[in-house]
Amino acid sequence: MSIIELRQVSKTYGIKKNRYSAVNNVSFRIEPGEFLGIMGPSGAGKSTLLNMASTLDFPTSGTVLLNGKVTTGLNERKLADFRKNKSGYIFQDFSLLENLTVQENIELPLLADHVAAREVWRRVRQVAQLLLLESVLNHYPSELSVGQKQRVAAGRAIIKRPAIIFADEPTGSLDSRSATELLQFLSEVNQKEQTTIMMVTHDPFTASYCKRIIFVRDGQIFSEINRAESRQDFFEKIINMQAVIGGGPKR
Repeated sequence: MSIIELRQVSKTYGIKKNRYSAVNNVSFRIEPGEFLGIMGPSGAGKSTLLNMASTLDFPTSGTVLLNGKVTTGLNERKLADFRKNKSGYIFQDFSLLENLTVQENIELPLLADHVAAREVWRRVRQVAQLLLLESVLNHYPSELSVGQKQRVAAGRAIIKRPAIIFADEPTGSLDSRSATELLQFLSEVNQKEQTTIMMVTHDPFTASYCKRIIFVRDGQIFSEINRAESRQDFFEKIINMQAVIGGGPKR
């Protein structure tokens, strides 16, 4: 069973003459353990698709299913459970709490669930080791580099071992080294723990870590490619598709 399925979803904003269609009649599935990328020019509807798939937003028409269940048929408690316990979110702006240390930011989802202190510390140490954050656990966000902040955001997203991670331009603010470290981490989580990942990106290098990429243009699916070769060869296929669809990498 697909972990998420979008069936003929459309999303329209505004009213009457000011109506704007961000997504128009899009359908696709995300299977457990996938690493799916969404690419396309600015304004193509990428983030809108991610927000609908993650239940942060809902379609104007069409259906979104979580593990086979229609989201509009789920009550707010079940939707909140999905967002809180079964999914993690990594956004470009980090969304860290400036008055909390790195450790406190990472452990926040566990504290909200009243997890025992010993278990919280055990998981924080595991995540910090994986993300190379052990030396800055007592630092505040203002004392961190941009790359470290994004890794903290990633740590917070995976501390509860969610079934799926949603990432919206997670490398958009990172230098090449920090971006590579984060992508290698996401790839490792996907491969070793079978965590499903849905990632929106403009960047072909970032997208080359995915296993499948859906290209969107003007709110509709334009094309799709699957990785069946080396990451370098997949990168070249992505570059070629971007040349066809328009809207090259964001530099």
